Amino acid sequence: MIRKIKDSVKNIFSKKIAIENAIEPALVVLAFLSVIFPVVYFALSQSAIIRESEANPSIGYSAPEKIEQPPAEEDVRKININTSDWKTYANNWYGFRIDYPEDWNVSIVPRVDSSANFEYRYSFRKPEGDKSENFIGFDVVTYSLTRIKSPLNADEIILKNISDGATDGKDCSDIDGHLEENEEFPAEEVSIPSGDECFEEAYFFTLTGESYVYNFVPVASEDLTGEKNIKKKIKEEFPEFSAAAQSFGITKILRPKPKPKITAPKPLAEVKIKNGKRYCAKKNDKPRKSKEHEKKHMDMECCLDPDEIPNPWCTY
Repeated sequence: MIRKIKDSVKNIFSKKIAIENAIEPALVVLAFLSVIFPVVYFALSQSAIIRESEANPSIGYSAPEKIEQPPAEEDVRKININTSDWKTYANNWYGFRIDYPEDWNVSIVPRVDSSANFEYRYSFRKPEGDKSENFIGFDVVTYSLTRIKSPLNADEIILKNISDGATDGKDCSDIDGHLEENEEFPAEEVSIPSGDECFEEAYFFTLTGESYVYNFVPVASEDLTGEKNIKKKIKEEFPEFSAAAQSFGITKILRPKPKPKITAPKPLAEVKIKNGKRYCAKKNDKPRKSKEHEKKHMDMECCLDPDEIPNPWCTY
């Protein structure tokens, strides 16, 4: 009797374990379906709504609009500027090249004022009839490193007339705080804001080569005189400035060899001069005297005799 009871209990527990083993996979399947079904249902319902709205526009459903972000301030200067038809100005004397709009004019301004530090100013200007904008062009200004020792000595940096104590102890002996590295091309950006305690407002690029400093300076129209925040206006209204600055490059300096210095004495007798050159005057041509000297001597009449040495001042 006891043995039958044990067998019955054992059968009951075996059936329970089998039932539990069968329930566990079923629970896993139900959990998976409870997650997937809502997602599938939502996707199908949205697809049906979109198809219905396309067939019947009065429903008024529309997909989310893509919002276009405005260009950053740094990218403004790159908009609507095509440089494919620009010209290239190359200067072998000072060793630089730069691109500029084909209808602009180029002029060269030498230093006249002895107090100025620059050597030459190369001016690139819009056509004279173009009065529509606040900037009329730009300059490339060359400085010799033997004349200026730092950007502070450039003529574009103007020191204010400061009274004693007006700067609250600020050091105005350099512009290091106004020099910024430029990521677009190998030049430093000089940016002095309006209201600076030491200097007048200025904005330009500067690049130092082996022998010269090249400053790339925007030129504003008279209507912009006294305007604040020139840097912002240039980025917004003068894309040609940045495009030209990016094309600027230092090249090898190529200059014609200087003529050798003439150390010979100038002719003493009257000579014939034509187009700046000295020729023999027939009245001084006396070859019979050529045997009076035992050794050859310098020709002093531009009339070369057999016993004379050619004078480099003369043209024969």
